[in-house]
Amino acid sequence: MPTTEPAPGSEPEYQELPFTEHLRAKLAEACSGRPETLFALIDGARVPKLWVMLRELEIEHVPLFRESPKEDIIQVTPFLARVDPAGLMPAWFTMQRPALETSMFLTAEAGLKDLLTHFRRYLLIRDAAGKAVYFRFYDARVLPAFLEAATPAEARGFFGAVRRFFVWQPEAATKEKQVVFRGWSLAGEAQALPLPPAPDVHEPFQLRPEMEAAFSKAAMEGYDRRCAGYLRERHGALLGKVSDQEVLAVVNRAKRIGPELGLPSGRDATRLAELLVLGFTDDMKRRLSEAPPQDRSRELEKMRDAAASRGGQA
Repeated sequence: MPTTEPAPGSEPEYQELPFTEHLRAKLAEACSGRPETLFALIDGARVPKLWVMLRELEIEHVPLFRESPKEDIIQVTPFLARVDPAGLMPAWFTMQRPALETSMFLTAEAGLKDLLTHFRRYLLIRDAAGKAVYFRFYDARVLPAFLEAATPAEARGFFGAVRRFFVWQPEAATKEKQVVFRGWSLAGEAQALPLPPAPDVHEPFQLRPEMEAAFSKAAMEGYDRRCAGYLRERHGALLGKVSDQEVLAVVNRAKRIGPELGLPSGRDATRLAELLVLGFTDDMKRRLSEAPPQDRSRELEKMRDAAASRGGQA
């Protein structure tokens, strides 16, 4: 999957106390003032020492992955935790924005243990070919594509007792200077359906080809947005008057040219997009084509660094 190099200075500009109070208010609104119905799915693989934080703050929580005597998985397991809008978690989210960005909130008419049982049924599923795979439904980059491709019956089964999933939108929050969430609820057609039999080890949930296509599309669109944002962060002086559509066109051109030059990886596509902004000459293209295949990625990086040191071409 394509990736981008980290962009510096991506933290929102609005700061601590106002943000914390806004977050508390939005969470209280989301659960209609009933904190017992508010939970969060937090990815331990993306939040260092998450289990330590949950323990130290004395927040009720359970790991989604079962303990294994063969390996220590505590550092990568997602956790299901209760969230009290008036408690310590909103303040912690304020100080740990990456944790907020990677958390999936939900409201549900069920207890922690019942939700744990439900979600564990969707951790190990089968892909469209029947192969057992782990399903990162708790990832905000995965859930929207899944729900978009799910049938009403599939969505009804997945939601179970959950009434709504929602995630923080950092870009919109920064622009509007307030806390912004994006949420998903069951459509009316799905709400009217009876709850289907739950998946189990004998009949696990199975993805359909349409779902896998939706995942691939969402992943590529996510890469395009991240890469375009990265280009603006690194080369804002050159892209100041360039429209978002034009920046995305540069990204798409880099994805097209890369494989032609034997540079299929996402990181290479990102560096090539930078060179297109800085000035990608015919001579550079020739040198890349003539370089040994195993050296082309490094040669591309050297070209990018040299062009960046010169300030690029307007």
